[in-house]
Amino acid sequence: MATAIALLILPTVAHASHVGTVSITPAVGTVVADVCGPFLVQTQGGTDPIGAVVDVEVVGTTPVEFCLPAGGVNPVLIDPATGDLGNGTDGTIGGEATAEASTLPGEGDFTFGIVSSTTGSFDITVFVEEPGGPNDNDDPDEGEPQDTATLTVGSGGGGGGGVGGNVKSTITISGSFQGQVNSSDAACEQGRRVVVKRAKRGPDRVVGRDVTDQSGAYQIPANNPSGRFYAVATKKAGGATGGGSCLKARSKRVRR
Repeated sequence: MATAIALLILPTVAHASHVGTVSITPAVGTVVADVCGPFLVQTQGGTDPIGAVVDVEVVGTTPVEFCLPAGGVNPVLIDPATGDLGNGTDGTIGGEATAEASTLPGEGDFTFGIVSSTTGSFDITVFVEEPGGPNDNDDPDEGEPQDTATLTVGSGGGGGGGVGGNVKSTITISGSFQGQVNSSDAACEQGRRVVVKRAKRGPDRVVGRDVTDQSGAYQIPANNPSGRFYAVATKKAGGATGGGSCLKARSKRVRR
């Protein structure tokens, strides 16, 4: 009589990382208030360093925001909605960005920025989650690729926008596609080009444009739109008082 033997093969979890290392430079950044401090993030090694999603967490004690760097490799504006640490009003903010192809073979990178209107110090952590791994929890865990840096914001820049300085602005949007650009420098409120976009899968679609008036207000006609929308005040080079630049600003999303 033949005896049948059944073998039960249990699945195993692959621990090979899709990213070998992630790094952030500079290790210590120093800027003045209202100036966007740029940081370069690079992913190398592993199976998929290009196209890897990198988590960025910033922790401090004074208000902080992500900003779009004026230069750098693959500059990005990180959306806090992609993180779980809040909007930065309490000094803590986070989000995700994708490491795009670099000029160096097998390396991914992007440049993001951090800006604060007040003096302070911020600890920055970048890390790569292993989807499906034992610590797939949106936190920087031991064994996952990660690196740290620090940004120190000093006084002296402010909204005065000295020659060559970058001045921060904020922009609001309501459901009827009207809002306001606000800045410590009035020159960064007036004559700002504003674009309203609809958020969707793939590239976001432009639905209208306007230029702010003397008070910084804008209004864009809405033709029965539906979905999630946001406004962007584009960078205004040489527009700030004293010859500085007005930094790009992005509003929160609204649903219609």
